[in-house]
Amino acid sequence: MNVLVITFLYPEGITFLDDFLFSLNQQDCSSFELMVFNDGVERPETFFSEFKGQLTCLSAKGDTLAQVRFNALDYLQTLQDTKLIFCDIDDTMSSNRIECLSLLLDKYDVVCNDLSVVDNENILIIKNLWCQRLGSRFEFDYNFIAQSNVVGFGNVAFKSSILRTGILPTNEDIVADWFIFYQILFRSKIIALFTADCTTLYRQHVNNTVGAGGGLVSVKKLHSIINIKLNHYKALVDIGINMKAEIDDLISKQSKMASYTPTSINAPFWWEETKLLDGKNS
Repeated sequence: MNVLVITFLYPEGITFLDDFLFSLNQQDCSSFELMVFNDGVERPETFFSEFKGQLTCLSAKGDTLAQVRFNALDYLQTLQDTKLIFCDIDDTMSSNRIECLSLLLDKYDVVCNDLSVVDNENILIIKNLWCQRLGSRFEFDYNFIAQSNVVGFGNVAFKSSILRTGILPTNEDIVADWFIFYQILFRSKIIALFTADCTTLYRQHVNNTVGAGGGLVSVKKLHSIINIKLNHYKALVDIGINMKAEIDDLISKQSKMASYTPTSINAPFWWEETKLLDGKNS
């Protein structure tokens, strides 16, 4: 199978492009191509002159981040026999990531890797965030990510054929990749793999809407996470997926917000902070 690395370029992302390209050029495996979906950068090819491999730049289509993602997937599902490895333009990766994920895709249809959290200057804050909870390799299906998520466009790889199960868009401007990857796993009923054999260096900065690593969860942040999760559950319901149990559980948690006091959480999965409302603050 061909190996294709996918990223999304946007004007603010140019700030991080040098680190991204250095990371690509340092990969143990060189037999891959880079595909860039360009969202608003003029003459994007000129910014990739330092990349040593084959480059394809395509115009991103869509007025929102969600629309850009869905339209990119529509294009990628037309590719035959291709391993798709994603990395966000503001992140970097361990030097073995492309080789590691490519090999694992010989056995699995979807593979996601661990995160190492770095600051805005790419300085390490937390190494191997989730393997302390999941181990070095962990198999999972859609049930595992029903309440929280470990799969995003910054740390995932999958075969192009998996997209043919059908990924339905939403009219909502969904900010989390969760909506897409829950669909993929739910509709295909496959077993996916989490691996700590390679990592994405996940950058924390002001434009990062999710964050990672844990810490103190404020009342404001928890309110925001509850609303995001509800919007995603409702969007899944709109495309015919039954999320009643998840919605009921989240509404029950929401009713406990009046007694919540800010609490720290260690190495949460994306959107997992709502579990704090099951504990001493409820």
